[in-house]
Amino acid sequence: MGSVQRPRSSLPWVETPLIESRPLSEAAGCRIFLKLENLQPSRSFKSRGIGNYVIQRLNSLPDEVTSPRHFYCVSGGNAGLACIVAATSLGHKATIIVASTCHASTIKRLYSMGASAVITYGKNLAEADAYLKNTILKDDPLGIYVPPFDHEDIWAGNATVMQEIGWQMDHADAVICSVGGGGLLCGVVEGLGRLGWNDTEVVAVETAGADSLAHSLRAGANMTLPGITSAATSLGCVRVAEKAYEYSAAPGGAVRSVVLTDAEAAAACVRFADEERTMLELACGVNIAVIYKGILKQVLHRKLTPESKVVVILCGGSNVTLEILEGWRQQHGGMFDEK
Repeated sequence: MGSVQRPRSSLPWVETPLIESRPLSEAAGCRIFLKLENLQPSRSFKSRGIGNYVIQRLNSLPDEVTSPRHFYCVSGGNAGLACIVAATSLGHKATIIVASTCHASTIKRLYSMGASAVITYGKNLAEADAYLKNTILKDDPLGIYVPPFDHEDIWAGNATVMQEIGWQMDHADAVICSVGGGGLLCGVVEGLGRLGWNDTEVVAVETAGADSLAHSLRAGANMTLPGITSAATSLGCVRVAEKAYEYSAAPGGAVRSVVLTDAEAAAACVRFADEERTMLELACGVNIAVIYKGILKQVLHRKLTPESKVVVILCGGSNVTLEILEGWRQQHGGMFDEK
């Protein structure tokens, strides 16, 4: 397992606050804490994993190599932003490859954060990734490939979120995180192991149409979806990392799989914006939907009390604008109105 080492310069991620949410606690019937990964330099948790991956690649270069390197990453938006922030903050360049489903506002954001180029290719991230490996990198033999989620250095970086939570609270009964390719899930599980929080349950949440983990768990093997139909493009991975599947499928393990709809994720984003004055994209809002829908107690094996502590990793993300949020309000805004 790759360890996290301090690089030759500062880390491309920051320690984020852990705050208790009164509105969510009232909705859940227990104490809900928000780990504010939307405050990372790239505005998502991926600053940790991608940042650590970039650091490890630079640390592995011979000392005599001083020329800038070019990093290439396939992304639905958030991994690309993290790659750009990490690379440019350390004096290097980044090019991002996105699928045709990537929103125009996300592409604009990638450029505004300092991308050298944003290349659109394929119907999904798998096709974009194949194009990067088979075509783009062949033209740049010194280019460095950055996987969006499936690498032990990425998981080690993501595990620092649990390290910080361990500094900020004495124990959590459950942690809620969304699943795209499973890089955050792997980091959470591994981080819990390092903390010794062996009885903490992990709620792994996906949107229908991007539910590769749930599909695999039903099939009893890590499966590849034929395509992505969810609007939560940040979760648009047709196949999760093998390690994420192994952790989730382990007999007697701590992972609980949940699948909700895009509409439920959108409605949660709307209500959360009203209550907490924070905009979320669908891939993040689906975590909050677990609480607003009132199913958290059904999902967990343990019995929750008013004093139970549940952490929601507010994973962040830039795939949302005021215009998009208002569209969700018009379509789904009343679904989770308080009764």
